[in-house]
Amino acid sequence: MQRQEPAVGPMRILLTNHVLAHRTGTELFLVELAERLRERGHAPVLYSPVLGALALEAQAGGLEVIDDLERRLRALRSLRCITLSS
Repeated sequence: MQRQEPAVGPMRILLTNHVLAHRTGTELFLVELAERLRERGHAPVLYSPVLGALALEAQAGGLEVIDDLERRLRALRSLRCITLSS
């Protein structure tokens, strides 16, 4: 039996983590999740107050990465939020 996709349009999804700098644990998981969501037609946004090399790699790969929610609040109003805790 083939899996049926839900009838939901593309979503902007905010993914957060304490740090997005190193190629470890939740940081790598978050980037992989964002890539898979993008492949399914969604628009993930990665947020962390601490950015580093991994954040730069994600940006170079076409993902949106931010470190200041206040500044971007207007653009992010339509997001559904998923928070991952480490």
